[in-house]
Amino acid sequence: MITKTDCFNLGVLTKPHGLEGEMLLFIDADEPANYRGIDGFFVERGDRLVPYFVDSMRPHGKRFVVQLEGVNHEMALQLAGLKVYLPLDQLPALDDRTFYFHEVMGWTCADAETGTSLGQIKAVRDDGPYPLLITKTDRGSECIVPLPEHVNVEVDREAMQLTVELPPGLLELYLGQDDDES
Repeated sequence: MITKTDCFNLGVLTKPHGLEGEMLLFIDADEPANYRGIDGFFVERGDRLVPYFVDSMRPHGKRFVVQLEGVNHEMALQLAGLKVYLPLDQLPALDDRTFYFHEVMGWTCADAETGTSLGQIKAVRDDGPYPLLITKTDRGSECIVPLPEHVNVEVDREAMQLTVELPPGLLELYLGQDDDES
């Protein structure tokens, strides 16, 4: 049985579209069109993921109109507002400069200039103007690393490490000065 940890959140079935069982699907991705040809997905119903197959799918503004196999208008009303998931292996491959937020949990983060570790990545916040990496340093303190678009990031999936070009002073702020530098 597939679980949410095996999947990523693709988006949400927002509401019925018409009276024939079609629904509006909002795809929460940088390139929603990459998912236009999907054959099916999982819908979160209570504490489990239920598979649904796509009969048809067409663009509708910033969303898609989908007709799911066997879904009539009454069923579409019940599915409205539910989250949609796809297996992790359906995520597009990324280059060595980009990453998925979920994949870096537990990885280490290092300063590009010095190679100094900022600790293990505990969370990625994406509710502001740009993402923030939250790490826990070897000293046990929390470090917040901003990731605006202009910041260079190297992704080493094999080593499970992000190397980030830090703003001036950030390393010293969180890790302090070595005693022999005084």
